[in-house]
Amino acid sequence: LALAIDAGNTQAVKVILDSGIDLSANSPHYGSTRLMRAAENQNVDIARLLLDYGASPTEKTYTRQSALTVCLSRPLPENVIDSVKNLLLQRGATIGLEEAVVVEDAIYARGILERGGADVEMPDANGRTLLMWAVQHGNHETVRVLTEYGADVNRADRYHKISLMKASARGDLETIKYLISRGANPRFIIRHSGWVAFDFAAAHGHLDTAAWLLENFRFGFGAYRGGGTLAAAAEKGHLSTVQFLLDNGVNPNTATNLFYGRTALMWAGCRR
Repeated sequence: LALAIDAGNTQAVKVILDSGIDLSANSPHYGSTRLMRAAENQNVDIARLLLDYGASPTEKTYTRQSALTVCLSRPLPENVIDSVKNLLLQRGATIGLEEAVVVEDAIYARGILERGGADVEMPDANGRTLLMWAVQHGNHETVRVLTEYGADVNRADRYHKISLMKASARGDLETIKYLISRGANPRFIIRHSGWVAFDFAAAHGHLDTAAWLLENFRFGFGAYRGGGTLAAAAEKGHLSTVQFLLDNGVNPNTATNLFYGRTALMWAGCRR
């Protein structure tokens, strides 16, 4: 079905739909829905056909994408009327706070929040909030809007990560400083790993970010925050960060259960 949709073959799409295919299943294309494929190709006839056969105009993927967000985020030529978007809105799709955040429209998001009634947290199935989504995608203006309207900077997802850790994993020092100014806790610990924001920056090779966090918050090093972080940086080949950690006293012979009892040297040896 996805191939027929991408080819714009309306007749083939109808034949496949008549066979009783499950439209609620995601397509192989990066987890997108069938309706999202039609929206990406701006094929209103196929979109209408899918909706007539039961496709949900509001269905979202685990990344919060929907057919409507596809329409909102794709630039169109001036002479093209966004028919698919209008069709989706007619069939029940709405442009809410989640859609505004996903398409990185901070002005629209602010307008919705000013009117009230929107859940500024809106966690997904994995507990990831809209703030976490905005942080992960580096949308600074949307991050500011959400925090101004009460988004919890220290709320953790199901994996016990807070927004500050996600910003650290990206090396986004601007967002890190902003979140801390709004009350984010740089010493927030993931209990099963012992990691804080610093570890995510160091493990992903963001040396400037890791150095700033260490200078300002002076984290101690042990088996996890130290050995585990060194092992992660070594496994990813971040030589400068490995040197930085060693220079700051991390024991290169520390092995942790977090990394299957292996030392950083063992992980470095696994690299091809």
